[in-house]
Amino acid sequence: MVSFTEFESTDKYLLKHFTSQNKLPQPQQAERVFLAKDQQKIIGIARIVLFDNQAWLRGLYIEPTERHKGYGAQLVKYLLEKLNQNCVGFIQPDLQSFYQKLGFKKRTAEQLDAQLNEKYTQYLKTKPRLRIWCHQR
Repeated sequence: MVSFTEFESTDKYLLKHFTSQNKLPQPQQAERVFLAKDQQKIIGIARIVLFDNQAWLRGLYIEPTERHKGYGAQLVKYLLEKLNQNCVGFIQPDLQSFYQKLGFKKRTAEQLDAQLNEKYTQYLKTKPRLRIWCHQR
């Protein structure tokens, strides 16, 4: 049975193994990490960076063998409940319908926290198709 939790120090080695196996960067210290776990195995992670008025969904990753089972959506719903604040994602066009179904809506760069707007501008240099989507609280 899959459970959803926020990262705890006891998950340290499981997370390190998961990120290594999936060739993902290790979460940074400033990030909050949320996990989808099947018993003692991580099958998905979501990384959040908090800004003054907004949370930034910096990454969502579900193991390929576990995709299309609803775990990504459940993990996002879980973290939104725990954060209890607006959450912004920089989303590729092929994933926009996924986020739209979760209640995210298109936003403009002007609606971002100043620091987050700066991050978005940096991301656009290498990923020009990204668009801003926000879940309002």
